[in-house]
Amino acid sequence: MSRLMRDIGYEYYCYDLHFSSEYMAGFQWSEAKPVSPPAITLFEVAEHFANPWEEWQKLFALRPRLIFGSTEIFSNQPAHWPYLSPENGQHVFFYSANALGWLAKQFGYSAALIGRYFIFTQEVLRPETCAKLTQWGANQDADQLKVFHQWRSTGYANAIKDQQALRTAPAISGGSRKVLIDLVFFQYHRTGIARLWDSLLRWWQQTSFAEHIVLIDRNGTAPRYDKLRSITLSPHQYGAREHDIAQLQHACDTHEAAVFLSTYYTRPRTTPSVMLVYDLIPEALHMDLTSPMWQEKADAIAHANKFMAISKSTQWDLSRFYSIDTAAVTVTHCGVDPHFRPAMGKDVADFRDRTGLKRPYLLFVGSRDGYKNASLLFSAMHQLPEAHQLEILFAGGQQNLERQFHSLADGVTYQIRHLSEDDLVLAYSGATALVYPTLYEGFGLPIVEAMACGCPVVACRTSSIPEIAQGNALYVRWTPIFGRPDKVEFPGW
Repeated sequence: MSRLMRDIGYEYYCYDLHFSSEYMAGFQWSEAKPVSPPAITLFEVAEHFANPWEEWQKLFALRPRLIFGSTEIFSNQPAHWPYLSPENGQHVFFYSANALGWLAKQFGYSAALIGRYFIFTQEVLRPETCAKLTQWGANQDADQLKVFHQWRSTGYANAIKDQQALRTAPAISGGSRKVLIDLVFFQYHRTGIARLWDSLLRWWQQTSFAEHIVLIDRNGTAPRYDKLRSITLSPHQYGAREHDIAQLQHACDTHEAAVFLSTYYTRPRTTPSVMLVYDLIPEALHMDLTSPMWQEKADAIAHANKFMAISKSTQWDLSRFYSIDTAAVTVTHCGVDPHFRPAMGKDVADFRDRTGLKRPYLLFVGSRDGYKNASLLFSAMHQLPEAHQLEILFAGGQQNLERQFHSLADGVTYQIRHLSEDDLVLAYSGATALVYPTLYEGFGLPIVEAMACGCPVVACRTSSIPEIAQGNALYVRWTPIFGRPDKVEFPGW
């Protein structure tokens, strides 16, 4: 099951207390993992529980939004009921429909039973969802057989590929050589790039790769990770590039670094460096490239040994502005922390009460000025007849609204808040839409965070945005259209 789901793009893990399989290697679930799974499946498993109450307690303690499984339902069948499986004794516990309903209730879940399939959810299933599941139940046997034969016809190619990668991994990562990662970005910002790195490092510290990582903390500005080694260096200063290069090279030599990786355009003198390129916004928007920040970026590009880009758009821009062959740039799209998922309705309601959000609201995440193009949102609010029913929640950016927006904001209800990650999830989950009218991005992390939380996205068709949002966003023109020839309507209004 896990293998099949991973083959079609889902981040699935397998857990078996008593058995290990070649097809589980590399994606076995551990109770030490830092995140809870949004869903748990257990098909033909529950009847094998020797201590059912203890096992169910462990499952529900993970607080998944959904538990989906199957078992033959006991309804006073005779002694020769085949599911008793007396020849091997593996089926040791049986469930009636009432028992499954009682079990869900003990942990605050709703239960639905469709034939031999049971579903436990944190929210009540809607009738149309139940109808679709019932139809699925009627067709699943034929569909399941079809998918299995399709997977088997590949010669288990994906599973074999995984095994080959696992066998060669020790040769790649063995030894004592280290990867030094400069967390300099945290010295300056706690925006999307910082969230990206924080999520990645929290994941890495749960893997064997952790023993090869040494983090560089700039004078106590970086987060702490219990299982990752950290050293402290003096703060970064623009205009003091040679001093910084020297101290980074000393750190690389001291810790026998094989590779150096910076979160924001720093570099050592001779240790090979891998450069993760987020965007070429200054180059694309004709900013002043003589400033120390962008000079340092150009220097890092000139001395990098390998490149990674967070989108194909950034890969192309790197070639366009710095003549880097696109074949030499590995595209590594950003992921979404599992923490970003639709929040419970009561939690969203509590968030709205705490923040005083009385109306439906549009969410704007990050900085507002310059290429972030918040003026487009303000202009749209003046043209929407429904604007009096709406307010805007600005998450992040300057604490006070920038002067250039004062006249545009006249008559618009808005508030500015700096949200914790937990509250950002709630803000996405409760918003009418994320409005993301940026003129240029290297990726657009708020888009995928919003989608992960079930929040609709309104964006402009520029730079990386169509690559990331694809056909799942409502696209608008990137300049204000006074006179409003096209009516914008929001779903449900």
